[in-house]
Amino acid sequence: MQGFLKRSLALSSLLVLPLISLDATARRPSRYRRDYQSLEFRQCAADLIRVGLSVEQTKAACGMALEPTDLSNCVVGIDTLTPVSAQNALYSCFRVRRPVELAQCVVDIHRQVLVPKLSETVTLNAVALSTLDHCRRSLLPLRYSACVVGLSGELALDPQNAIATCISAEDFPREIYTPAPNSTLGTDL
Repeated sequence: MQGFLKRSLALSSLLVLPLISLDATARRPSRYRRDYQSLEFRQCAADLIRVGLSVEQTKAACGMALEPTDLSNCVVGIDTLTPVSAQNALYSCFRVRRPVELAQCVVDIHRQVLVPKLSETVTLNAVALSTLDHCRRSLLPLRYSACVVGLSGELALDPQNAIATCISAEDFPREIYTPAPNSTLGTDL
């Protein structure tokens, strides 16, 4: 009788433990799984409609965005704080990995470099579009904006020159790091 009870208890525990562990893993937050909320998509749609984008553009952008609120925050930030249109902002925000950093890059350069140094509206709009494009092309938008703001402030560069200089930055600039033609690196280790 005891053998039967032990086998029954062992068999029932084998059947119940996987169910308990499945329940525990379903509730544990995961880095790769998260619950998407309909509120994120609703907020994205409301924000994009509010800045003047069409229903078709809004539907496509919010529906395909991995992080819809980041996309809408990027578009709204650029549209409201710079002269860049919502259309151009959507195009750029949709194509970057870090849309929030893109918006911060464009806004920082606009506020700290373009507005103080450029007075003509035509020039300001053209350079603002160039800034948007360069921030989009940068892999690290916040570092890029820090470079543009820092160089413009300290070296009194015009905005276009600072924008071009910072986007062409390399790990080892050839003007500074030029090894001798016949030198070997690391021979004295």
